[in-house]
Amino acid sequence: ILGSICGGYITGKVQAKRLIGVSYLLIGASFLLVSQSSNFYNSVIFVSLMGFGINLFITCNNSLLLNISGNNNQSLTIAQSYKNALENAGGIVAMVLIML
Repeated sequence: ILGSICGGYITGKVQAKRLIGVSYLLIGASFLLVSQSSNFYNSVIFVSLMGFGINLFITCNNSLLLNISGNNNQSLTIAQSYKNALENAGGIVAMVLIML
């Protein structure tokens, strides 16, 4: 939830493209740190950072898609389709990484 709130606040001040890159770095670094952590409390912190990065990504991605879409219903439908495709692709990549 904090990632979404911060993403909504920061997206108005910083370009969403830059925040998407930051969220990818945060997710990736947290994922690697969780895999190397042997302490439960550290794992909780890293998983929380990963959740923050995921919510930051979703918020910035949605605002970026809405900014590039036009004001008619067809372009909003296309933007929603892109959003769904990106989220499903991210889920597939995450499942593949977990299986490795």
